[in-house]
Amino acid sequence: MEPNRLRQLRKSLLEADHSRNDEPASIGLRNVHERIQIFYGIQYGVDIDSMIGEGTSVTITIPAVREMNNRA
Repeated sequence: MEPNRLRQLRKSLLEADHSRNDEPASIGLRNVHERIQIFYGIQYGVDIDSMIGEGTSVTITIPAVREMNNRA
């Protein structure tokens, strides 16, 4: 992915202004990012990294949930 496109996608994840006409891909990524942050907090969400000729990775960060054993 071109560095400029990566910057645009990352910026789209952080913007609160939804009045812009974003591309469908960035709308979907932003939607997932915002839902994670609403549910878990602003320290969680989606991050994108890319290197030309290497590929693109999308990382979703959420807290680990451990089941509580209800035995006394």
